[in-house]
Amino acid sequence: MLDQPAASEQTRHGYAPAPPKRRSVDDRPSVAESFHGLVEEGKAAARAEIDLLKTTASVSAGAGARSATWFAVAGVLALVALIALAVGAIIAIATALGPVIATLIVVGILLVCAASAAVIGRGHAQAVSAAISEFKR
Repeated sequence: MLDQPAASEQTRHGYAPAPPKRRSVDDRPSVAESFHGLVEEGKAAARAEIDLLKTTASVSAGAGARSATWFAVAGVLALVALIALAVGAIIAIATALGPVIATLIVVGILLVCAASAAVIGRGHAQAVSAAISEFKR
C-alpha cells in the first residue's frame, strides 16, 4: 500500500491559501519589530497613494488640454462661420440698399448682439464673484 504524504506535503488545489503556520513564542517578532513593520507598510501605502494621485493628475491634465484644444478649434470655426454669415448678409442687403448702408446695418446688428452678450457675461461674473466672496468669509 502507498504511503500518504503528510498534510503539509499535499498539493493544494483551488485558490484558498495554505493555513498559516503556527509560530512558537520564540519565533514571534518583538513589539518594536512589529511597530517598525507597521510604519514601513504605512510608508509604502502613502507612496502608492501619492503615485496614484500623480498619475491621475497627469491623465486629467492631458485630457483637459485635449478638450481645450478642441473647444478652441470649435470657437475658431464658429467665428469663421459668423464672418461668412456677416459677409453674406452684407452682400444680400447691398443689392437693395447699397454696400455702405448694408455694412452699417450688419455691423450695427453685430454690435448689439456683442453688447447683449457682454451684459449677460457681466451678470454671470458678478454672481461668481459674489459666490467666491461668500466662500472666503
